[in-house]
Amino acid sequence: LIGGDVTVPSTGASSPTSVISFTQIGDNSSLGNWATTQTQLPQAIQGATSINYNGYIYEMGGYNGTSELNNVYYFSLSPNEFALHTTSSNYTDTGSQVPTKVATPSDTNLSIGNGIFSGNVIADSGLSSANSAQLCVSSCSYGLSENQNNLYLMNQTSGSFIFRSFGTTQVGWSDVLAILDTGNVGIGTDSPSARLSIIGTQNQSENYFDITSYGSSTVGNIFKIDSSGDVTISGHIIFTGLIPTITAESAAGTSATASLSSGSTDSTGVITLTTGTASWTTGAQATITFANTYSQVPQVVLTPNNAITAAAFQNREVYVTETVSGFSINFGVADTASNSYSWNYLVVQ
Repeated sequence: LIGGDVTVPSTGASSPTSVISFTQIGDNSSLGNWATTQTQLPQAIQGATSINYNGYIYEMGGYNGTSELNNVYYFSLSPNEFALHTTSSNYTDTGSQVPTKVATPSDTNLSIGNGIFSGNVIADSGLSSANSAQLCVSSCSYGLSENQNNLYLMNQTSGSFIFRSFGTTQVGWSDVLAILDTGNVGIGTDSPSARLSIIGTQNQSENYFDITSYGSSTVGNIFKIDSSGDVTISGHIIFTGLIPTITAESAAGTSATASLSSGSTDSTGVITLTTGTASWTTGAQATITFANTYSQVPQVVLTPNNAITAAAFQNREVYVTETVSGFSINFGVADTASNSYSWNYLVVQ
């Protein structure tokens, strides 16, 4: 015990002390008899911070009963663990000061402004800062910063933020999450090549991506991608996007018209084709042009919406031709009158 606050039981008055006390801790965590050392603090101090580093004890700041202190004292520990009470060495003033005065009789926190530490900082019950303070490494090239209720993790170089784990599923440290200076995020990789890269493990049964509903045991996985690439979706697939365009081709006859239903997209929708009054021929009857081209030629599935459209698959020998920019509905047998056809379409690459 180095210094502290001494209270007189009879009066209740308290004051700081310069006394240093020690005891031995037994194997069963029991304490031996207390004794005081010959070496004492240069002045009575309470509320100071003490650290043991590299064979020295440092006493920083505190309160002397009149004012807050910013002195830093130190002394060398004797190789003999109980020699402290017999040594004649005294605490020495380092000549340095804690940048901000610390500790008052009612203050149990360590407050450091612009302080610099060359070793580790260990906080058993929390490390706090105020007034837009920073916790810096290498002159604030890296660190934590708080400003206007926001917490910033800083890296002013071209490096990355790497989160590591020392778990039971791998040997040694493993990089589990990486954020590059480009903004790419990697899970299971420290070199993501996309905005989000996920690299699995040797566990073949793990899920790469899993969103599970909360509070409903009947829904389960809302969206899941497993290690085999299988996708599980418990809800509906709703397509949105830009609306493609449609054109009635000349083979559909004179004054033929074609349209898409409201809400149609490059992926799904409803086609209505009304063939003309004359001059019908075989070939492309209507052409849909995608709002955004596909990277590869997609597959198009048509289903009929009415009886005449269903019969046209056989009577008109309906077939589809696809490109990356759109698809056409074709007749192998020309129409013979003006008819209204309607198809649902689904496009998958």
